[in-house]
Amino acid sequence: MHIGRMLVSKPGYEHTTRHIDSRPDLTTSFEFTTEFFRIVKEEYAAQAGWFLNNNDIHSLMLYGNAELDLLHHRIFQILASKATGGLQMDELAMELVEKVMAMVSGSPAKIDPITESLKRYHLGTIENAKEYILGHFNENISLHQLAQYCHVSLFHFSRIFKSIMNVSPHQYLAGIRLNHARILLTTTGQPVTDIAFACGYNSLEHFTTAYRRKFTTNPGRHRAGKMTLDI
Repeated sequence: MHIGRMLVSKPGYEHTTRHIDSRPDLTTSFEFTTEFFRIVKEEYAAQAGWFLNNNDIHSLMLYGNAELDLLHHRIFQILASKATGGLQMDELAMELVEKVMAMVSGSPAKIDPITESLKRYHLGTIENAKEYILGHFNENISLHQLAQYCHVSLFHFSRIFKSIMNVSPHQYLAGIRLNHARILLTTTGQPVTDIAFACGYNSLEHFTTAYRRKFTTNPGRHRAGKMTLDI
């Protein structure tokens, strides 16, 4: 619905988005058919039935995260290239639904509303910061560099980023890097060391430690086409 927040709504209910000011709209809508919603209700009845099958709950607002933002970014890159078939987009849409349903299946965090002042003056600021991170995550980005790019003071930038995104700039950058690394590990045959450097890490050891902390497994176990057996 805007930077840092998403709205999950059931078919048959309308929600209105409004301009905050003269900026272009920041909202993206993914609309699925009624038949697909029926399939989702069947697939996730056990985990998310409390929401999907409760007629008193029409929608949920959830926090966004780096993993979803990266997936969103991939979808729009592919759409812009006009070089994809329906199957690939279907797979990405399914991946998006699976990640969102995983969030719904747990206990969604209490969402703190963004103040009108932050909405009016700084959603665009954080959108610019997010786009910069997505385009330069393989570089050594500093907090000062981000704040300067967004024309905001260092301390103010750090505060508003966390208020809107619910994570610090460093945590968001790390999330983008590690999730991109997982994509490369599972879809390409690039050496792990090359992937580490391609994702902005300056040493394989640092990358492996961060990856293990994030996914509780070593990068090699996510290798494309590789099967591992625990005996």
